[in-house]
Amino acid sequence: LLADRNRTVHAFASQWVENEGRRLAIVYRQWTLLGGWTRPVDILLSPIGGSANFMGAYLDSSDRLHVIFMATEALTRRTFVFYSSAPAASADWAPSWSAPTSLADGGLGLNAGAITGDDQGNLVVIYSGNRDGSGVYSVHSKNSGMDWSIPEPVFLTYDNNLSSFSLRLTTNPQQKIRATWNVVTNLGVDEALYFANFDTANSVWETPIELERRIDLPDYFGPSF
Repeated sequence: LLADRNRTVHAFASQWVENEGRRLAIVYRQWTLLGGWTRPVDILLSPIGGSANFMGAYLDSSDRLHVIFMATEALTRRTFVFYSSAPAASADWAPSWSAPTSLADGGLGLNAGAITGDDQGNLVVIYSGNRDGSGVYSVHSKNSGMDWSIPEPVFLTYDNNLSSFSLRLTTNPQQKIRATWNVVTNLGVDEALYFANFDTANSVWETPIELERRIDLPDYFGPSF
């Protein structure tokens, strides 16, 4: 859910639709005080077939919506991160969305990712991947999504039994971009919680900080997000 300055709420999700067969699409609807909720509209399909698994959305200061999703290629089983954007005013019209652009491959397929930005046209995406080992990967844009950097690891678990999950991004009032994520086992047990800053001026991630780690107590769930 995202809210704009015109008091319109924008909602995104993955939902099954009938489009040349049953497919998981990115679906959009919006809410206003006078009109309530609009009907759901399927706005984006995976360009490589299969399912479009929604990961995150961001509304910039020019009222443009930016969306990321994951999709897995059936033959190669490679998982890609895709990006698309559209003006908020016409977000409920599928042709207004840009053709999905592949930002990265090597996703873990956990649908764990996030996108945010600042008022200077910077966009940052993080996602759970395994290109160079299991961990958190990032791409960024300095021109509102027209061009993107190559994927780089922000954090690696160095253990194939551990994955990054519950990825979150935010931009604070000083326009600094911050990230958090936790590390889970293959069974979903929370092991650790991390935090990191993104330096937009130099386009680099600062060294992640471990905030909390699991302790061996029977009733301790773990450092969840």
